Amino acid sequence: MNSHAFARALRLLCLITLPLAVGANCTSFASAEVGRIAVDSATDAGFADQAAVEPGQVQAVALRFTAWGNHERYVDGIRERLRQRGYRLREKAPDTLELVLEESGTTPGFLRLVNFIATIATGTVLPFYNQVNYRLAFRHFRQGELQSVCRYELRNNELVGVLMIPFAPFRWPTSVLNATLIETVDAYAYGCRPLAVRSSK
Repeated sequence: MNSHAFARALRLLCLITLPLAVGANCTSFASAEVGRIAVDSATDAGFADQAAVEPGQVQAVALRFTAWGNHERYVDGIRERLRQRGYRLREKAPDTLELVLEESGTTPGFLRLVNFIATIATGTVLPFYNQVNYRLAFRHFRQGELQSVCRYELRNNELVGVLMIPFAPFRWPTSVLNATLIETVDAYAYGCRPLAVRSSK
């Protein structure tokens, strides 16, 4: 490759990556809802109706976090919020509250590719959009036997683009997801209350 071809390739690379570098400001909004989700696990048989163990119903509760993986940063905040809501948390107790977090899908790959191309072509004026869905289940066990299940469907809508720069300090995706998880903990503590589909505060 001669120096002229190399310079053209470098210029093309800069033209492609510069809009991403300028527009690499990510912001998000989130929504959460609870529904009567069909039971799809043998361990949940008989618990299609949502229910919660409220703070005053038990002396103390042991917490167990399952499948949190890369989201462990939120665990301490959830634990603290449960304490604030009146749960007495112990290392060992007859009652266990298991919080299971599952990622239940994102924007399909083909749509992400089309959106990515459009974002590059417009210099990130048209933002890149990705929807990440989660299912958060609160499962109450007493002496190892499942007593109740409460499930929430959570959605984090991530936007990357130059127009997002003013909103980025206030709507950073991790902050928005954290606020949504805390709101969900509040709703659970008050008896597995539903959350309307809405933009998270």
